[in-house]
Amino acid sequence: MVQQFQSEREGSVVSFNVQDDHSTRALEIVRERLPLLGGSGASLDRNIARVSVVGSGLRYHPHIVAEVLKALSEEHVEVMMMGTSDIKISLVIPRKYCEMTDAP
Repeated sequence: MVQQFQSEREGSVVSFNVQDDHSTRALEIVRERLPLLGGSGASLDRNIARVSVVGSGLRYHPHIVAEVLKALSEEHVEVMMMGTSDIKISLVIPRKYCEMTDAP
């Protein structure tokens, strides 16, 4: 999942996810290339988790996304990033909430 946005305080911000066992190397690569990219810093957050809802039904029932977001809001779970496609919604949330999901 990749997300880019503009921040008045930080300028252009790019966030992306990699598997935890690749995260240290990914951070090293980004930091090596910061001067070429005009970047001012890079950081790593291991206290997040990506949770995905997958199914062809999402294509025909877009209200499911709203229901997922409402359920998380009711439990006061912060959604830090979100990505969607026709058949999948992926959310980045604080890792401490992972035990609340039905993930295997």
